[in-house]
Amino acid sequence: MPKGKRPKPESTALVPRAEPGVLTEPMPPRLDELLRKSREDDAAPNTRDAYARDWEVFESWCVAQGLTALPATPETVAAFVLDNSAESKSTTLTRRVGGISWKHRLALPDRPNPCRDQRVREALAAVRRKRADPTKRAAPLRPELLAKIVAHSATSPRDAALLLIAYAGALRESEVRALRWPDDVREADGLGVMLQLSGRIDEGRVKRTKTTQTGETVWQAVRAVPGSALDPVAALRRWGAERGDAPGPLFGVSKATLHRIVKRALTRIGISSKRYSGHSMRAGFVTELRA
Repeated sequence: MPKGKRPKPESTALVPRAEPGVLTEPMPPRLDELLRKSREDDAAPNTRDAYARDWEVFESWCVAQGLTALPATPETVAAFVLDNSAESKSTTLTRRVGGISWKHRLALPDRPNPCRDQRVREALAAVRRKRADPTKRAAPLRPELLAKIVAHSATSPRDAALLLIAYAGALRESEVRALRWPDDVREADGLGVMLQLSGRIDEGRVKRTKTTQTGETVWQAVRAVPGSALDPVAALRRWGAERGDAPGPLFGVSKATLHRIVKRALTRIGISSKRYSGHSMRAGFVTELRA
């Protein structure tokens, strides 16, 4: 070999070059099904349901406009965002784009996702600038208001227990509604109770929360406050005595009912309930923690 010359690399012309996200060979049916199932399970059940509804909205819009929904082009998704910006909030449109993206990942995993295109991001940014939606947060339900509510004669044992447990446990409204008796409630050596917020309950049921989608077990401690009108454990025991020991939902309320309980309780003590919701007890706990 002449001095100073390097050997030529072996030809790689016949070696296939893998593109990102593109399979270089077909998968066996069993493995292909595993991949498809993992794509279906990449979001929580409630999120998948919301995405499915968002996809239906987008698909109907495409039919009305004479455009193709699957696969959609980035221009189509961007146009959908802008065309619906007058009646939909930017947060709603952002979620709808998430639903469109989810559908493309599920149905066409090896093709470019139109929702990742810069044109779609620019359309969403334009809507956010135009609408400037104010962030709506539930007003905190503070201890002084809770004391007035539970002292009111019209507050039932169930409502008092629900409000105080939600506050003391800093529970999300979905966690309050998901509590079941006796599976999710345990005595804690006289110091209070433990509430199971997520994890396996029995052979066929796994509880999940917003932050524990994989089903890991999480217990939340709720301490007793003996002698206080705001003792959540005493309120829970009073409600338990009235409710009885039949297995089932601890409070048996829907999301709408939970909101009504909060708003009616505030109205009874002369407080405007406009900014309060089923999340106000958790917001109150966090506010007090930071005070």
